Amino acid sequence: QKTFAHDTFRPGQADVVAAILRGESVLAVMPTGAGKSLCYQLSALLLPGTTLVISPLIALMKDQLDGLPSEISSQATTINRTLGGAELEARLARASAGTYKLLYAAPERFRQRPFLGTLKRAGISLMVVDESHCVSLWGHDFRPDYHFISRVWKELGQPPILAMTATATPRVRDDVQAALGQMRLVLTDIQRPNLFLQALGFVREAEKRQALLSLCREIEGSGIVYARSRAKCEQLAEMLRNDGVSATHYHAGIRDRAAAQDRFMSDLVRVVVATIAFGMCVDKADVRFIIHYDLPKSLENYFQEAGRAGRDGLPARCILFH
Repeated sequence: QKTFAHDTFRPGQADVVAAILRGESVLAVMPTGAGKSLCYQLSALLLPGTTLVISPLIALMKDQLDGLPSEISSQATTINRTLGGAELEARLARASAGTYKLLYAAPERFRQRPFLGTLKRAGISLMVVDESHCVSLWGHDFRPDYHFISRVWKELGQPPILAMTATATPRVRDDVQAALGQMRLVLTDIQRPNLFLQALGFVREAEKRQALLSLCREIEGSGIVYARSRAKCEQLAEMLRNDGVSATHYHAGIRDRAAAQDRFMSDLVRVVVATIAFGMCVDKADVRFIIHYDLPKSLENYFQEAGRAGRDGLPARCILFH
């Protein structure tokens, strides 16, 4: 309550924290907006050493750091490729000295032996594997570098692991435990009662475009429109702007993705039309609608993306075009 300004735990949070403090490893499968980050942030404050958070995206790390309470933010940092040599050396030196309670890093960093030496000197009390479905070949965001994690875990003396994801089928859960060891499973209800799920069928592309325009005008607040190709994102964003909707596009090919993301996060634009590149780094509480203009790759992708709506607990719409 003092640090995070919460009066109660959300479902699953107390179970996860209690298990970690008992020294157990945990696989937490909790939907987007369920409060997974609090589980390791609170544990980090209560544990004696450093908590290492393995995260797949620099933008995701930045977002999580920016959202930390002041009491923790002064004891947290990230190690990533955007840092200059002097700043990187300074942060590694402070990490070696055990200055940080929270240390965020991408799995690619494990290829570098000096970084492993830093972690050993720091003393890792908890290893957090964020977006842990990336471990699995059957996961919707498989990342080969996640296979370094088990080797590093052994080198660090096998500290407890907290593996977290919003979606994982039984097969993916088995893969995560095969890669990272047996864990206590904390599985909360995926039901998000504030989300209204809807599917709309169309015959012609022109109908889809008109429906998109009507919905973006009709629904108040911020929204994300997912499209399959970069070109379509740009075309749809331009169409919305031409008809008076404040919109921008986002995909892996634009020059300054951080600026585009910041414009949406700070409400300078109301709607972003994006590929799935605008994904795990999105933590905007008041997204009122998600529209899938094109079908997502899988049911897991759909739920990850639709789940970015209504994180504040207020009503939101998730609309699938087909």
